[in-house]
Amino acid sequence: MPPFIKFSALLILTFLSTSLFSTTIIPFQNLGKMTINTEAVVLAKVIKNKEVSMNGAIRFWSEMVVVDHINGNLNLGDVFNVQNYHLKTVELERVVPGDVEMAEGETYLLFLSNMHSNVWQTTMLTYGLFQEHEKLGQKYLVPVGLGENFGSLPDEEGTVPEKLGVYNSNLLTSHLKDIVNKKTIWDQSKVISRYEIDHFFIDRMLPSHCTTLSGGTIARWEDIETTALPIYYHQSLDAGCPSVVTHLNNAISNINLNYTGLSLVNQSTHNFIPSCSGQGANDGEFVTYINNTYGDSRRHLIQFDDPCSEIADLSGCSGILAVGGLYWFNSTHNYNGMNWRDGAYGFVVVNNGTGACYCSGNSYELLLTHEITHGLNIDHIASGSGAANMNPNCCNAISSLDIECLDFVYAPLAMPIILSDYEASIRAQEVLISWTTQMEINNDYFTVEKMNSYGEFEALEKIRTKGNSDQIKDYIAIDNKPNTGKNYYRLSQTDYDGTTTYFDVKSVNFHDKSRQIIVSNSVQNSQLSLTIYSESNNKAQTIIYSSTGQLIYSFESDLLIGHNEIEKEIQGVTPGIYLLNIKMGYKSESIKIIVQ
Repeated sequence: MPPFIKFSALLILTFLSTSLFSTTIIPFQNLGKMTINTEAVVLAKVIKNKEVSMNGAIRFWSEMVVVDHINGNLNLGDVFNVQNYHLKTVELERVVPGDVEMAEGETYLLFLSNMHSNVWQTTMLTYGLFQEHEKLGQKYLVPVGLGENFGSLPDEEGTVPEKLGVYNSNLLTSHLKDIVNKKTIWDQSKVISRYEIDHFFIDRMLPSHCTTLSGGTIARWEDIETTALPIYYHQSLDAGCPSVVTHLNNAISNINLNYTGLSLVNQSTHNFIPSCSGQGANDGEFVTYINNTYGDSRRHLIQFDDPCSEIADLSGCSGILAVGGLYWFNSTHNYNGMNWRDGAYGFVVVNNGTGACYCSGNSYELLLTHEITHGLNIDHIASGSGAANMNPNCCNAISSLDIECLDFVYAPLAMPIILSDYEASIRAQEVLISWTTQMEINNDYFTVEKMNSYGEFEALEKIRTKGNSDQIKDYIAIDNKPNTGKNYYRLSQTDYDGTTTYFDVKSVNFHDKSRQIIVSNSVQNSQLSLTIYSESNNKAQTIIYSSTGQLIYSFESDLLIGHNEIEKEIQGVTPGIYLLNIKMGYKSESIKIIVQ
């Protein structure tokens, strides 16, 4: 997947005229009633957003595929379009508060009304629109738009509608299907989660004065506290500042000293000279240079004297001194209970003339501190909040306002123990959670937790310790009743003062030997996942057929005794429903799969 790039910018668009609508709705008493009174209810994934020319105007559609059918005549695998109220002509543009905007690649629960042909619209704008999020291996449906803060006002019959919440995705869709089939009545307590909506939107959890560059997309550098992020500066340096390397070293020291969850290192010079034929000093050539020179991403490069003349020249010593930002990948890692995009490439471009104006004193190191921090995905702190290094105006020292923002995205290191060899594994019909400590300080006890069906962790075993130790110590906990399928475990350590530190969530795929072949029924990003249990060294043949029986794809896998996890990329297979057949010796299993 190509990385995404982001840095701060201001864009002003002017239209000749704009029409604004207000929105008034009366919700159903609960989601159960909304389901049985709506033309179609589906869980669907956005394939792409597109603009469609209709009757001299541009309309905005989201092309979607059904991944789960709940009610109505949109079925599994059907492709359809959702149209919103946004409309644009040559001279006019119409927008409606609470209108639907969905992100490509994301999955939503929708309550729909048919407009014409294969074009639908949500029944009540964004009220009742839920986006699917994953948290600690569990999927949740989270209200977006109007449903987030809808007041509990009585309807025309004087009944107060039920406030929408965050729901367990599997439990909610199953419950709604049972209501459609008249097997049960609506009971929110069976499907509601313990999470608040804000738990799924990082910018709402940040301290109020903090923002991230990536807006709705959350991104950070993984493991930056233990594996230093290398900073490189161009070998030609800043023509107007002979002491620029000293300023850079001071900036890196300031960051490492004040933000104890970060580790940056000056990795010396780079010799990247952009051709300036693309988007500038940090376009595709920049990415190619890093990959070819260093063999991987996760690098931060500084350019001096604006090599591609991207920044307006200073007027005297006023203007833009430098810009900073980062690329991030679509791949993610879990941190603080949320999935964050992986930081890929950071950059700073210093304007020509900056060194001549600000080389003396400490202004240069403070502006480098500021721009490198942009590369850590921290945006500006409004000057009205107080003095901070991340104020848009230069040049302030790091303050408590900065520290609060960085400590949220990169938490300070807490080292009551040094942990190694922490893993979860299968032994016979049990799951073993094991870990080793190299050192322990004021360590009271460990707790091993297991995730329940509601996506919440419950204590599995508590293990007392001896408090302090500089010896290697091994620990083990056993789950003798693992669930079929994925099991999630979390380890925590508690000090004598009650402070608890949580470690990574570990997962184990546990499968009953009576089921020898386990197949994920969804193929996303061309990735097919299989789990095959074999009682001997063997081979398995996997064949994919179209719905009409045509052979589409096949491959063979070598199996070892026990559980075999197989990941296969199947490029070129278009979205739709297929039949997958797996043959292993004289045994065979077939299942329908959805390619998304």
